[in-house]
Amino acid sequence: MNSRSNPKGSYFRKTDSRTGKSHSFTSIDVNLSNYFTTLIDPGMARYFFRSMDQTFQSERGILTVFTRLLTSLCRYHNFSRQVLWALVEDNLQGLADPSLMFSGDHFRILLLAEHLSQTLGSTLTTFLTPCLSVLASLELSFSETSLLAIQLLALLSTFRFPSEAGANVVAISEGITLRFPGYEQSGCGRLFFLAYLCPLILNSPQSFRTDDTPAYRQNSLRLVQVIKSIAGR
Repeated sequence: MNSRSNPKGSYFRKTDSRTGKSHSFTSIDVNLSNYFTTLIDPGMARYFFRSMDQTFQSERGILTVFTRLLTSLCRYHNFSRQVLWALVEDNLQGLADPSLMFSGDHFRILLLAEHLSQTLGSTLTTFLTPCLSVLASLELSFSETSLLAIQLLALLSTFRFPSEAGANVVAISEGITLRFPGYEQSGCGRLFFLAYLCPLILNSPQSFRTDDTPAYRQNSLRLVQVIKSIAGR
């Protein structure tokens, strides 16, 4: 293996003994590869996830930024599938009740939700905007909110996930199968609604092209409560 330096770090050229083909790597590539390998080792991954939560317990903003960057790196280097498996395995470790899957707002949940957010992009929010724009108008009654939740769920059933987002859902489902076979749909549903969609509706009205009005805050809170009661079953 030969090496030399370049502006992006040490440059390595390695020949595959099986194919005879030569491949080029930088020191950054090698370091990232080692980092990703750490993330999928069960023992190291568990230590890493816990350490992140403890280190940034009082600085959630920094943790959010780190989560976005790490997710982007995983996607760029085509490593999302392995990391998602590791996240699901660690999240379900020790759980006896499948109804407790993907609870909380710790680093693992943030990372799973960020994968959904980045791979969905604006496709889902644009799709749901006509349905949710009513939240910013007059305050809705409980019956009107319940009807809106039903309409929203019906609309979601017709949404076609982008290919990368769909592949991530498949990877998460496969991870659930290893721990709770038969609960793949409910587990993916809990993650999608509780970790991704409900926080998005509550905290990001601009994603649905609506204003952050008092009516929106009240209506969105009631809507999320109804959705959570359904998703938590």
